[in-house]
Amino acid sequence: MDYSNILKNNILFKGIDETLINNLLKLSTIKVYKETDVIAFENNACESLGIILEGNISLYKSDQNGNINTVANLNQGDIFGEAILFNNYHKYPVNISSTSDAKIFYLSKSNILKLSANNETFINNYLKLLSNKILRLNENISINSYSLLREKIAYYLVKHRNDNIVELPFDREKFAHYLGVRRPSLSRELSNLKNDGIIDYKKNLILIKELDILKEML
Repeated sequence: MDYSNILKNNILFKGIDETLINNLLKLSTIKVYKETDVIAFENNACESLGIILEGNISLYKSDQNGNINTVANLNQGDIFGEAILFNNYHKYPVNISSTSDAKIFYLSKSNILKLSANNETFINNYLKLLSNKILRLNENISINSYSLLREKIAYYLVKHRNDNIVELPFDREKFAHYLGVRRPSLSRELSNLKNDGIIDYKKNLILIKELDILKEML
């Protein structure tokens, strides 16, 4: 199967010559995983960044009692490992497993260094990728500073509004994970906000009807 289109549309390879992408596909590793396969354990060394070509994976931590806490669920086109690959520790802080049959493209640290040295577009893309991740982490810290789910939703909507319209870049399940709650809780609170006349929504579009009320929550 030709995966060049998936990579070509990925933030890391935007504007990169398609010939170079095809060469990378030939030279780099593509690994195949079955559902529930372990991709990496916490504290395993991270030597490559991964891009999901097919399927879904889960990033999670296990506590001493064996309880699993999901950190993130990633899908086709998502990237992992980019932020830890070049730090001094460069070990996975979480466990990673496939939640469906999956194929993952691995770009080694050495190939990343070669690309960065010879391709200004690639290094700009990589820095943008890292910058976006830092912004998301900062936003997560801000969201988690609020104790009530209604406040978390209000923070996200106020921050991401465009003329009182918010277009969610992910589905309801991912939005719940982003806010650190379960999907039924999120759906219930969104419904409450709608019934209170503060917002309205249809699929991934949310209309802010009472911006001042949302701001007062914060």
